[in-house]
Amino acid sequence: MLKWPWFWLSSTLGILAQAWSVGLPAVAEVTIAPDTLPLDSQVVTESPTPDTALYRIQGGTAAGGNLFHSLQTFRLSPQETARFEPRSGIERIITRVLGADRSVLDGRLQIQSSNPVDLYLLNPRGIILGKNAVLDFNGAFIGSSSDRLLFEDGTIFEVNNPSPLLTVSVPVGLQFGTQSTPIAIEQGNLSLDLSLENGFIRSEPGTIFHLIGSKINLKDTYFDLAAGDVYLHSFGKMNLNGLNNLGGSSSFAENAFSNFRVESQGNLSLINSSLVSSKSFQLQSQGHIELENLFVDTGTPALTVPVDKIADIELVAQGKILANRNSAAETLPVILVATTINTLDAGTIILKSGSNLELSNSILAVTSLSSGRAGSITLETNGHLRLDDTFLVSDTFANNQAGVMNLKASGDMT
Repeated sequence: MLKWPWFWLSSTLGILAQAWSVGLPAVAEVTIAPDTLPLDSQVVTESPTPDTALYRIQGGTAAGGNLFHSLQTFRLSPQETARFEPRSGIERIITRVLGADRSVLDGRLQIQSSNPVDLYLLNPRGIILGKNAVLDFNGAFIGSSSDRLLFEDGTIFEVNNPSPLLTVSVPVGLQFGTQSTPIAIEQGNLSLDLSLENGFIRSEPGTIFHLIGSKINLKDTYFDLAAGDVYLHSFGKMNLNGLNNLGGSSSFAENAFSNFRVESQGNLSLINSSLVSSKSFQLQSQGHIELENLFVDTGTPALTVPVDKIADIELVAQGKILANRNSAAETLPVILVATTINTLDAGTIILKSGSNLELSNSILAVTSLSSGRAGSITLETNGHLRLDDTFLVSDTFANNQAGVMNLKASGDMT
């Protein structure tokens, strides 16, 4: 399984090429890149029914717990499955795509193994997970448009090197070269190296879902990753629209993430989304953070998930933090909740911006509804602080003291 909490990332990303709009491919294709590994990968194609296809990806070169594959093309249509079939003892499958096309995966990804196996997919031309994509395996998924994978012993596995160095070591990071090219998706929306629309991300409990690209776009995506970790890192802007991991009838927090962390070197937007996380919720941007119609809850998961404390909610931007900036009458509020419903202390909510911090039609709550202590709320900005129709709640229904409100602004505070 994945052994590091965060990638050590370095980027030599240059000026991005101009992109054009193309749709999903009509024909799926999974082909090998021969003579690029000591032992080539093999693809066996089966058709269980006339309308389905199964691509069995076998062979490849093993080095310790790592299994390396080289593919020329990797595209899946709906009703099609790519199944990796590693030998026993494999912990990581590292797959590079050498062809000139991006990987549009609109089918099912499987790994045939009784033990957890992580899947690394590298394609500098880009990766798109279509609305029918399903991750059907027990392990971490790390998808990236990078062209180099770094290992603990200093070895670099290069996508574009026909004879790459192989190692038994553990991957520790990714590098981006000038061939990491953004693309465009259908309907004229600017794509992203990593894009997912109308998707359903489902995997075993505790799975790590990690996307890294020059830009990331996720739209109308449901995550069925109970106790899983979601890590998103973009070297450009990131648009997250319509993310949801609320559970079913037994508890809306039954599918809560363990950790949800987003890092963007460009502007970051998170809108029209409902997310629950039990251990951490973090948004970081070197640009602006924009929120709209958003519900985040780190308190309710503690009723069904064993945790030591209610998770904090932390948003940090070098630019502005804006909540419901263009709020219309029908716009739903931004709600951030780190409230405690049991004996644990409530979490904290921290918003820090290098420029203005503007909250409109928003609710921030760190209340204690039981015997635990109320939490604190910190709003800190190097610009103006503006609160419009916004409620900050840190009270207690027990005998404990209410929480602390920390408001700090270098500019005006209104």
